[in-house]
Amino acid sequence: MLIVGLVTGLLVGYVVGQAQVGEPWEEVERLKVEREYWQDLYLQYKDACFDLKEQLENMTTKLYGLQVELAETKVDYEALQLSYAEQKDELDELQGRLEDAEATIVDLEEKITELSHNQGVLVKELIGYNVTLNCSLPKVPEEAPVLMVHKIPVNQSVAVEIATNVFGFEEIDGVEGLVKRGLTVKSGDKRLEFFSLHDIFYNEIGNLYTIGEWSESEMHEIANELLERLYDYWGTSELIEFSLHRVGPSSISIVDGFTTIHEIGVFFRQTVHGIELWGPGADFGVRIADDRVVGVELHRPVLTIEGYAEIKVSPMEAIKRAMSGESAMHELGFEILGNTARNLTISDIRLLYYSDFLGNQTHLPLVYCLKGFDNTYDREYEEYIFATERHS
Repeated sequence: MLIVGLVTGLLVGYVVGQAQVGEPWEEVERLKVEREYWQDLYLQYKDACFDLKEQLENMTTKLYGLQVELAETKVDYEALQLSYAEQKDELDELQGRLEDAEATIVDLEEKITELSHNQGVLVKELIGYNVTLNCSLPKVPEEAPVLMVHKIPVNQSVAVEIATNVFGFEEIDGVEGLVKRGLTVKSGDKRLEFFSLHDIFYNEIGNLYTIGEWSESEMHEIANELLERLYDYWGTSELIEFSLHRVGPSSISIVDGFTTIHEIGVFFRQTVHGIELWGPGADFGVRIADDRVVGVELHRPVLTIEGYAEIKVSPMEAIKRAMSGESAMHELGFEILGNTARNLTISDIRLLYYSDFLGNQTHLPLVYCLKGFDNTYDREYEEYIFATERHS
């Protein structure tokens, strides 16, 4: 009985002990399962992170590529913008030239029509004379300004200052002449002559240059640089309008059929209210050689408008008056050649203000200039007829 009780007690104690020990093992197993779960989840997360990292790297590479493409596209866009702006400027310029060309075509068509009409036309009203009109007649306004001339003398100090600052004289050898009659400033082979402040001649004595290649724009620029310096003493004219007339050789020599250019001239035209100034007092030119100014003849009359005069003489009436013996030549200072032409071909008629810096003009007369050929005496023909009443 004692043994049976002992064995029973041991069995009961084992069973109870097993029961008590079983609970921690179950926890361990549960934790193992849970650990495996989290390990699997971690591995999945890790794989997902690697995938995301790879995707991020791919996106970074694509983004960099897109940035490069964007930069290239921006450069291309800016180039296209610049090209567009340049092409637009060219288009605007071409459009302007096209409009000018169309206007020129219209004007030429009118002139061609008029020339066709006038070609070989005889002025039949002049009985006993043979006048052939081979040009178009100028358009003449109903009235024109009466221009009063003001002579501004130059004193020695201003003459020397212009010689130094405008024409580059380094040492002045002397100043000759009188203020009222004109001054000449000398420096070596250079001569600067003033007939008034606005009537200037400049020459280099004894120098002969040879011109090779030359550019019209460069010659124009050199002339303008000198004129800009001169305008500091002249000021600007609100009445006279300047425009470039011609750029080309002004001094040449021909030896054995070979032409050598010695000087390039830059010549300007002056107009008042659309009517050109003409004559020795209106010449305006700069001569250039060796990339510098070597001579000038510059006349810019100082003018004011005294009033307006009606233009009563038409171009055709001027022709009639010329053929009947009337002339403004003597009053303008020309020498009369002799007999009146009776067989004449007129090739040009223009309405002009005549300016003579050497005379005692108080006003610029408005005249018609007729040019052509005198078939009677086999010579060139030039005549001037007053277009308005003369003003003293």
